[in-house]
Amino acid sequence: MNEIKNRIKGAPQRSNAASAMRVASQMLQQGRLEAAAENFLAVLQADPRHHEALFKLALTCNLQGKLDDAAAYYQRVLSLTPNMPEANNNLGEVYYRQGLLDKALAKFERARAQRPRSIEAHNNMGNVLKDQGKFEEALVCYARADRLKPNDPAVQCNMGDVLRRLNRFDEAIGRLRKAIAIRPELAEAHYNLSLVLCMLGDLATGLPLYERRLDLGRNSPCAVSGVGATLAKLSAVRRWQGEPLQGKSVLIWTEQGIGDSLMMLRYLPLLKDRGAGHVAAYCGPELLDVFEDRVDRVIRNTEPLPAHRFDMHCPIMSLPYVFKTTLDSIPNDGPYLTPSAASKKQWATRLRAYPGPKVGLVWAGNRLLKSDHLRSMKLDFFAPLMTVVGAHFFSLQKGDPAQALRSFDWPIQDWMDDCGNISDTAALVANLDLVISVDTAVAHLAGALGKPVWLLNRFESEWRWMMEREDSPWYPSMRIFRQPAVHDWDSVITRVRTELDPWVQDYARGRSMNVGVRGRSALA
Repeated sequence: MNEIKNRIKGAPQRSNAASAMRVASQMLQQGRLEAAAENFLAVLQADPRHHEALFKLALTCNLQGKLDDAAAYYQRVLSLTPNMPEANNNLGEVYYRQGLLDKALAKFERARAQRPRSIEAHNNMGNVLKDQGKFEEALVCYARADRLKPNDPAVQCNMGDVLRRLNRFDEAIGRLRKAIAIRPELAEAHYNLSLVLCMLGDLATGLPLYERRLDLGRNSPCAVSGVGATLAKLSAVRRWQGEPLQGKSVLIWTEQGIGDSLMMLRYLPLLKDRGAGHVAAYCGPELLDVFEDRVDRVIRNTEPLPAHRFDMHCPIMSLPYVFKTTLDSIPNDGPYLTPSAASKKQWATRLRAYPGPKVGLVWAGNRLLKSDHLRSMKLDFFAPLMTVVGAHFFSLQKGDPAQALRSFDWPIQDWMDDCGNISDTAALVANLDLVISVDTAVAHLAGALGKPVWLLNRFESEWRWMMEREDSPWYPSMRIFRQPAVHDWDSVITRVRTELDPWVQDYARGRSMNVGVRGRSALA
């Protein structure tokens, strides 16, 4: 904001504001955003209260991704004309992009009050409420927008998405197919439909549609940051579609979270089976250690990408699609991650002082994920587990949520400061008997190691966990405990507490039986 203020101070005066506005508006329409901003600033230098220049400069800043500046200019517009629904709606959209959901909702409500028949205001309110996990309320807003304009593809798409989150799949499919019929190029509708179909187990139909995630625009609420930039760097490289590789070099690049990448590691050995001569991975620093032993070369995504050195590329989340994966053909024959023997032995020595069953706990994921507040819980919810007799608990929690341990005098051992990377955590997990985790990377890690893992799953589930299943075709060692309603962690933990007691008892019986035969537990 200071930079723009300085530029206003030094901008040349314009005598003909109307002419300057026409020029600036034409530049905005042409997508010449920097030049348009300069011209709007020139108008404001001559007249700081020029309403239209303020509004269009705010719009320009929003398109440039300068969200703080856009918000400041919309606030100036509203200080001059508080009852302008377009400014309230647009400021709400800026707040929404900034993740300030409560402030966004207040502005959208204001815009709706000023213009009750505004489709945009109703639709935008639905988007905020959906992100807050208030799915029924969001559906009401979308339904109002639908009544005002029954054939709006964005509204149909959003209704389909929230119906999916409410597990009303047939209705969701109907709305999404209607959105596609109205606007076939709407990538979000194809992507949302893919999530429904994959949750229902129809990977053959859903995975091809899931490829449309790569077509999502930067401002789409479904878009993943950085995907467009990587695709641009690889524009001259052929995209692999599953054909025989015949000795060619292939680049696999990560595009989503750590857990997603861990889930897809199972496919990497299959690339050589297809004839790949050289396989490289392009990933974040946090994944280097798990990729290093599974590909020929690893490239940090903070380094320049030598795209010209590869014959083909493939986003890592496209591997199930190119391998034509169905529920019956998921590569899940056994563990596909193995920690180093030395690291595993070090943790075994350290854990020898805990002779009973050892249980790892994870209660929160990465807060940067927009829906993290739906999948994560506070450590307080684990209080009933602390009454289980005979189990030893170990934190596998990283990041800020781990600080919550300091507020509780609970018997949870925390050695995560000694786990500098994923391989270190894998070696610790390999020495545990059970992992209880929310839907985050550690759950995938435990599953990849073949370790028993109890997934605490939110009501609006990821597609990979499907619906009405307690098992997972992706991880045979996984058991899923699902929320019966949005935000209902109490029911989940109550059930886990009930199941953990007999699990500990079974462990003790197994250990007792083996002591007389081999002198040690087969479970230890």
